[in-house]
Amino acid sequence: MSYQSQTHLVSFFFSHFPTNFGEYEMWKIFRRWGKCRKCLYPRRTNRTGHRFGFVRFTGINDPDRLEYQLDNIWIGNAKLYVNKPRYRRNLKGGRLETNRGQGNRMDDIGLKKMEPRVSKVWRKKGEMSYAQAVKNGTDTKNSFEKWTGQIIQVRIEDKEWMKRSYVGYLNETTNFEDIKNCFFLNGANFIRLRYLGDNVMLLTPEGETSVEDMIKENKKMARGVF
Repeated sequence: MSYQSQTHLVSFFFSHFPTNFGEYEMWKIFRRWGKCRKCLYPRRTNRTGHRFGFVRFTGINDPDRLEYQLDNIWIGNAKLYVNKPRYRRNLKGGRLETNRGQGNRMDDIGLKKMEPRVSKVWRKKGEMSYAQAVKNGTDTKNSFEKWTGQIIQVRIEDKEWMKRSYVGYLNETTNFEDIKNCFFLNGANFIRLRYLGDNVMLLTPEGETSVEDMIKENKKMARGVF
């Protein structure tokens, strides 16, 4: 995506809107201020218990002015709170600036080394859980011999790409495409991003690169996103 198209495409975070307003109602309000391309919000609430969402505009030449206008919208007696996503505010010349403290440990930026593991969902043949035994009124000592449920064998695979991957926890819920663009602008496009839901993202390096190298070269960006 070119720099020119980036300046004309902008996203905003919004909250404190009426509970009876859905994505369509909010879209109708936002389109009064510009070409509203997308408006969405998750079902969960933020830390203060308020609903929140994200809106994207296209064809915007002055994002700061639009941010001010949207932040002064009133819906009935409720004031809408609007601002640009945190990690996008101080992006200058393709570099990300942040006011957060400088940490030395990788855990400080919300990244966790991914270890291959298999959930122990299926029990061995003949086993019954204690809860099932109590519910059925059976003797747990003899119930193991009576288990006739379905048995599924799971093959454990040790994949190299999983060992080299990290799980990142986002500072706030943001648009996935914006995060990909942020990585691209900072030269970290060799990291494959997978959205796992909520505020969790899987980072997998390609080729001979590594997530550790990306963090060393883009500490400010990483701490601004994770």
